[in-house]
Amino acid sequence: MKKTTLIVLLLSTFSILFAQAPQKMSYQSVIRKTDGTLVVNTVVGLKISILQGSENGTATYVETQTVTTNANGLATLAIGGGTAVTGTFAGINWGTGTYFIKTETDPTGGTNYTISGTSQLLSVPYALYAGNSQNKGKTSIVITGNITNEQAAIQIAAEFGPYTENVYIRNTTGLTTVDLSAITSLINLSISENANLTSINLSGLTAIYEVCYIEDNEALNVLSFPVLKITPSNGEFSIDENPVLTSILFPVLTTISEINISENPIITSISFPMLANVKNQLAIDGNLSLTSIGLPLLSNCGSIYFSGNALPSSQINTLLNKLLTVTPSSRKYVSLSDQKPPAPPTGQGLIDKQTLINAGNTVSTD
Repeated sequence: MKKTTLIVLLLSTFSILFAQAPQKMSYQSVIRKTDGTLVVNTVVGLKISILQGSENGTATYVETQTVTTNANGLATLAIGGGTAVTGTFAGINWGTGTYFIKTETDPTGGTNYTISGTSQLLSVPYALYAGNSQNKGKTSIVITGNITNEQAAIQIAAEFGPYTENVYIRNTTGLTTVDLSAITSLINLSISENANLTSINLSGLTAIYEVCYIEDNEALNVLSFPVLKITPSNGEFSIDENPVLTSILFPVLTTISEINISENPIITSISFPMLANVKNQLAIDGNLSLTSIGLPLLSNCGSIYFSGNALPSSQINTLLNKLLTVTPSSRKYVSLSDQKPPAPPTGQGLIDKQTLINAGNTVSTD
């Protein structure tokens, strides 16, 4: 193969083309024959190689294209948009070492490449570099103090990434809403003692692996985990002392290690429509307006603490009947006492209570 000096024009500002995928890099070169004459208004075949380290380095990506030169012999193409021969353009790690672009040309439009040239890529387009070496995220995101909604959104966008494990939102005064919808799983989530926080978007969160605390948020009125399905560890899930909380929603939660919902004074109803397995304890107590707890699919639970609420006798009866089919069949601890006003079991509820006790369970009621 003959080599000649191939005039290569690397644009000072690369254009990054965001089509569907992958990204592309706009590139231009002037094509000359081996005798120096321009190849004008001609369909030419090109083979483009991205070499790492040196002019003779390893080709991390190779593609072929067919383009038409203009009246000045200029060929314009989008690297990443041709037929890949080796590797993928999206897979180039622009952050490691230096790179060179090698072009091989067939001026007849075929694949008999008789002209070649190599130039160093001195300036990697930022969008490509950023896309390849994207922010992996901070392990823990901490939001606190007199932060605004806009500032919190900027912080989350800057610090969240695939390495993020924990989110702590504590003691804020200016924050009224926070969007965590980009987060799909966490080890720890703590949202506590926020003076004006009214809403939290957790629409993407499917799993919490250790601890979740939602506590003492003075203005929080609705709490929804629309896609949370499981908390698989031996951690703790706690929703406590939120004075204006009116709604807690777990529409698809199936498995949880332990949950405590306590001292939320104005909530009236809590339902777990899909919850089947509670590994340790289910504690819903001290909620002074709570008159209804729904657990239609519950099949396994070690201990239940539903004391200190406002459950009526009809609810106590329903719960006692449900617990007859919940495993383990014995050694469950069940506390349904101290309802306000007192709500002793009646009728069949009395029979079901005694059946549970006779099976070796501990049951307390009003």
